[in-house]
Amino acid sequence: MEVRRYLPVEGAEEVAAFHFLNFARKQKRLTLKEEKMMLLRSRSGERQATETLVNANQTLVVAVSETYEDDRLNFMDRVAEGNVALISACRTYLPKLD
Repeated sequence: MEVRRYLPVEGAEEVAAFHFLNFARKQKRLTLKEEKMMLLRSRSGERQATETLVNANQTLVVAVSETYEDDRLNFMDRVAEGNVALISACRTYLPKLD
């Protein structure tokens, strides 16, 4: 049996990036108080809090992804790696409770 590899539609990367950037721009920013509260809830394992934090910080992920241009990883792969790092940080970072 022959295995066929299907290549993505030309320009699919640009379309995905366009839709992602629109999504990132529409996300509500959190206040410092909201962010601290979400971090504490995320650390306790609440998935919705982690998702809220990740979505609210997509513009940060985009900014960092744009600064690390690399021939090995395209933009959306760098964004995905940034999101993995952000999820990990949400689960381990302990904010100061001033």
